[in-house]
Amino acid sequence: MSSQLFGCDSIDSCTSCRDGFYGSTCEQNCSSHCTECSRGSWCNTCEDGWYRKWSSNGYYCFPCKTGCSRCSSGSNCEQCDPGWYVSTGQCQTCPDPCTECHSADNCTMCRDGWEGARCQCSIHCDGGLSRCDDMTGECTEGCELNYYGEYCNKQCEDCQTCEQFTGICTSCRHGYFGLQCNQSCSTGCLADGDAHCNITTGYCMSGCQTGYTGETCAAGCSRSCSSSCSKVYYKTSPNGDWGISRFCDSDSSNCYRCGSGRYGPNCELSCDQRCDDFGCDSDSGNCFRCDSGYYGLQCSSTCSAGCSSNTCDQVTGDCYPCTSGWAGDKCSCVGYCDGNGCVCTSCAAGFYGNDCSSRCPTNCDSQGCDRDSGNCFQCDSGYYGLQCYSTCSARCLHNTCHKVTGNCYSCKTGWEGDKCTSCTAGYYGNDCNSTCPTNCDYWGCDRDSGNCYSCKTGWEGDKCTSCTAGYYGNDCNSTCPTNCDYWGCDRDSGNCYTCKTGWAGDKCTSCAAGYYGNDCSSRCPANCDSQGCDRNNGNCTGGCTTGWYGDHCQHSCFVNCTGGCVQNNGRCTSCKEGSYGDLCDLICNVNCKEERCDDMTGKCTEGCVLNYYGEYCNKQCEDCQTCDQFTGICTSCRHSYFGPQCNQSCSTGCLAVGDVHCNITTGYCTSGCQTGYTGETCAEKTSLESSGTMVQIGSLVGGIFGGMLIMLLIVVVVIYVRRCKKVQTLQSGDAKSEDEHPEDLITAPLETIEIADTSPTYETIPEPIDIAYESLRPSDVDKDYQSLETGRTGSLTGDADQYVNQEVRPTDTNESLAVETIMGKNDIPSTLTEKLYVNH
Repeated sequence: MSSQLFGCDSIDSCTSCRDGFYGSTCEQNCSSHCTECSRGSWCNTCEDGWYRKWSSNGYYCFPCKTGCSRCSSGSNCEQCDPGWYVSTGQCQTCPDPCTECHSADNCTMCRDGWEGARCQCSIHCDGGLSRCDDMTGECTEGCELNYYGEYCNKQCEDCQTCEQFTGICTSCRHGYFGLQCNQSCSTGCLADGDAHCNITTGYCMSGCQTGYTGETCAAGCSRSCSSSCSKVYYKTSPNGDWGISRFCDSDSSNCYRCGSGRYGPNCELSCDQRCDDFGCDSDSGNCFRCDSGYYGLQCSSTCSAGCSSNTCDQVTGDCYPCTSGWAGDKCSCVGYCDGNGCVCTSCAAGFYGNDCSSRCPTNCDSQGCDRDSGNCFQCDSGYYGLQCYSTCSARCLHNTCHKVTGNCYSCKTGWEGDKCTSCTAGYYGNDCNSTCPTNCDYWGCDRDSGNCYSCKTGWEGDKCTSCTAGYYGNDCNSTCPTNCDYWGCDRDSGNCYTCKTGWAGDKCTSCAAGYYGNDCSSRCPANCDSQGCDRNNGNCTGGCTTGWYGDHCQHSCFVNCTGGCVQNNGRCTSCKEGSYGDLCDLICNVNCKEERCDDMTGKCTEGCVLNYYGEYCNKQCEDCQTCDQFTGICTSCRHSYFGPQCNQSCSTGCLAVGDVHCNITTGYCTSGCQTGYTGETCAEKTSLESSGTMVQIGSLVGGIFGGMLIMLLIVVVVIYVRRCKKVQTLQSGDAKSEDEHPEDLITAPLETIEIADTSPTYETIPEPIDIAYESLRPSDVDKDYQSLETGRTGSLTGDADQYVNQEVRPTDTNESLAVETIMGKNDIPSTLTEKLYVNH
């Protein structure tokens, strides 16, 4: 047979090249680190840790980055070395104490002494992994024996146990004592369990072993003394009890008898090591018995190698029987001799050498071997070589091969080569009985792994079972969806492994969360909530993040909104204190207590400030000092008034104390009567002492009454003149708007119009005025007064009937008359410039 060509897989012809070679005779080298190439500058497959890349005039192999064992490019690692993991295409080092991991939070193998998903927990936590904090790795229930530290990763030095956080010894290991447990207890201490001596003093806690004495049992008999001597008493410590020694004299320390293996006066000498366990005589040192293979008084002579079981007579050294190949009294004649005695003329079958003492090699056949060299004449089946030590290949047919070369005479099915070490083309495996993958090209596959050297067009992978990037289907002839990223798609379903940025779905046909548009390249508005936006128009479909509204959540909620607002109209869900309305742009009435009101209605929620009432606190208490918020009923009256509506005057005879004249309910004077008055209400005058006094009083009363009549006439004239002037002013339109002084309209005193004629409507006011009105009197609290809105100067529309016969209270404190004018319902001017008061 010819020698194997340099780069070929077979000996006689090149059907395929070994890794790294190419050419018709596989004589040319591929470029560095290339395992399969078409030519030197055109590499098809690179070694692990290298990737194929175009450079100038061809494809060459370039190294993957540190930690990467297989990569498709310099920036895309597919598999990392142990101790590294893939993250966004790059290999990152596993965090210590991980030795292997899938990610920074998923360790698959830990350094010795650690465990847990991130190898964060010491194996020495007391109670195991369940007693380790998942986040910090700290041991929550303390440490196992002999370990300490927050993570129980430090070993107590010489201690049996130590304090968990400081490492200070709390108990020592067996046989040690001292603060650091670094001093050894005396070997003479008697052990009781693991305790040998006191951790602080070193005193033996359970007494001394036989033959030792003292507090630390450091002194005692010679260790050579026998334990079978008589009992001798001695002190175990200066102040201790008497103990018993079985070894020696307590005074002279001379041994009564030597222990096993010793002899001499003080047992200071050792028996010969060839004496067996019975030892030797304490005086002479002669062995009682010898170990196997020795004889003589002190067992100093060696039995013959031919003695069976390596034993011989203790005195003479004779042995019987002899082992095979030996003879004589002492079995000292060697060899399988055909002659007598110890002289061999020829060797028996299976032996060789001058004295025929050597056995032929085991694998020689029955013909034996050459007496001089020991080389086999022939080998047993399955062996070859001069002395048949080499094994024929298991693939040799009938397990036979050439005795010298070892070449198989013929190979078992599926094998080829001189020693049947190669698979025939198209097969692989330990027994070459597996067919190479279907999609391997003509190069075939690797003998051991079955991996294809190269694939047919459209296929890839070690065994060419995967479609090349961008294709899928049974025949790998279907194109992956357009929006799959560079990882391609699943071989069977065509589903993308991952999508390009902005795309989602099995085949990447939908926009990913946070993207929209025809090509899903537009980002959803920043203020959309987690549900993202509409694929077509980008409208936020799930709503906005707090504080924004609009289709794209592009508008910020109004400044007084709290808790966000409605997406489609910006209506606030709740308002800041002091504001209300859909947009929280209206201010609560200043008369609301603490200026708090309902978000939607503006109704005061905490009540009204003093002297105001109503849901909106927009009504002023009438004649009251304070009143109920919802009904307006007085809860306290102004100075000198009483009654449910505070419209009844306290008696002028009441004596005032501060602002209080009389009881708000009964009118009784609370502080008594003024001089000259009596009764509960002080309405009765006291009787005069003489008629002269009565005359004087009558004159005084007559004078007062006359003066009042004169004053009344003056008032009537003034009223009449002013009324005439105001009617003229209203008709000419020169009157001033009440809006010029709205502050004067707030605290005006209440007036009452009492009407004699109660017919439902008035077209005109009859003259003179006292025909329509009987009298004007102040603050009649029995009436329900209402007011036209203060400051309104807009058009007044509708029938005058709705204003005629209404009870109103003036709010302009400058008015001296309760009624200025009543006009017919068809004569209402378009703009009101004066306060209009009409009686119900």
